[in-house]
Amino acid sequence: NGFTDGHGLVTIRMKPDEQGRFGFNVKGGADQGMPIIVSRVAPNTPADLSIPRLNEGDQVLFINGRDMSQHTHEQVVMFIKASRETHSGELVVMVRPNGKFHCFNLYLILL
Repeated sequence: NGFTDGHGLVTIRMKPDEQGRFGFNVKGGADQGMPIIVSRVAPNTPADLSIPRLNEGDQVLFINGRDMSQHTHEQVVMFIKASRETHSGELVVMVRPNGKFHCFNLYLILL
């Protein structure tokens, strides 16, 4: 589903559920002068079940290869929703992890 690069960034791939949802919310955006941060991950959703898992507090840097640093909150949400309409229907998110969760997840994967 995903991988960690040499700079501590994590790429997570997921497909929407039957209702077309990925199961997470974001806050922030260029219009708010804030980075895009995952504010909620709903249980038993693609975001929750992905490996590595998307976690609250992760900073979203790229969505499907597109840099999110200069986009408004509304645009970011639009890019996430639009990924459902692509050929693969897959959402690819590159995040700077909220470290305490991802270190634990990676440890579990290595066992």
